[in-house]
Amino acid sequence: METDRLAKPIVMKCIDFRTNKPTKDWLKETQALEDGSYFLYASAGASGNPEGFLDTLRRSHHPQALVVDHQDCGYYKKNGGDSPLKHKHNLELLGNALEEQNPEIEYIYHFLPLNDQRHTCSTTAIILGEPEIVRAAREKLESLELSEDHDEIARPYSLSIDDQTLWNDLEISLALHHPTKILLFEKDEHNAKMLIEKIKKIAKNVQVESLMFSKTA
Repeated sequence: METDRLAKPIVMKCIDFRTNKPTKDWLKETQALEDGSYFLYASAGASGNPEGFLDTLRRSHHPQALVVDHQDCGYYKKNGGDSPLKHKHNLELLGNALEEQNPEIEYIYHFLPLNDQRHTCSTTAIILGEPEIVRAAREKLESLELSEDHDEIARPYSLSIDDQTLWNDLEISLALHHPTKILLFEKDEHNAKMLIEKIKKIAKNVQVESLMFSKTA
């Protein structure tokens, strides 16, 4: 795992379902990165909520970090405003913090314009953000016709029941976008059972399903 972490970039994006396709398109078209070629950290607000991402990268150095913010961000709106200048300021602050932790890291950021006016989605996907799990999870979501209809919460190395940032993201997804289903993409069956119990306590009256994947799924 450590060899993989050192060899592959890490991407942070917002959980917002409207960013799924434009983020994937930007990564492919400008960075030649496709699903399965990077680790994923997806959290509400992206650069406006960087503490968990910074803590994650203190534990493992990647050659490249890419952060994608977007217009019309609900997290930003609830935390001081959503102006492009505020996003730019936070994106630059995050870059400085990352470079202090790892002076050799290549940092790239992008601000997505959004014309999509939707504010509800059917599903929240909680994904173990290892490259092959991300690839397999997104293929499954596409097969269910949910590619552009799911909030995406991801952590790159583990989904921990003790990670409060994970549950904060789930509560934000539920409050902002009102999903009726939660899909968990994990590779460890025991951990998945614990996570499902926690999810059901937070998301009452929401359908919850666990989908297990190996790295080579």
